[in-house]
Amino acid sequence: MRGSGGIVLALVLGLAGPHALAAVYKWTDAEGRVHYSDRPAPGAEAVRLDPLSTFRAPAPARRPPTPPAPQAAEGYRRVVIAAPEPEATIRDNEGRITVVVNLEPALREGHAVQILVDDRPQGAPARVTQFTLTNVDRGTHRIGARVLDGEGREVARAEPVTVYLHRESALLRRAAPGAS
Repeated sequence: MRGSGGIVLALVLGLAGPHALAAVYKWTDAEGRVHYSDRPAPGAEAVRLDPLSTFRAPAPARRPPTPPAPQAAEGYRRVVIAAPEPEATIRDNEGRITVVVNLEPALREGHAVQILVDDRPQGAPARVTQFTLTNVDRGTHRIGARVLDGEGREVARAEPVTVYLHRESALLRRAAPGAS
């Protein structure tokens, strides 16, 4: 509370408007507390106040209008990962994950789908909507997809889904029956 006297003074003076032109006095009482007032008390000294700082905000910059989104001829209404389901637990010792992408409308001529695992492209783009990923490391992965046009530009993207791949550890593999 001790240091708040200056803040309170600044607020009072800022809100006082024309009344802020009055003299301000400062004194310390017997308990060591500092006081400010517009009336002098015994032992008070006049406080010299610096002029108030002011700031005038610059006019906001005018931005050119945002170009319209690509028309339906180029875009897709819906691109989703239909399989695997979000938060799916997949158990496959070969690290296989089957990915199915649903598109509306269907894949356009000259366009291709590319699968992303943890935001990294997997394989070449293809004109199919079902893929089998192999040898994926065990653990948590984000599976996504993007649609590319004939020049390799991304025209649509599916929201990635998180999956959990479980593979048996080589350290935990059981010996074949009859082996010692």
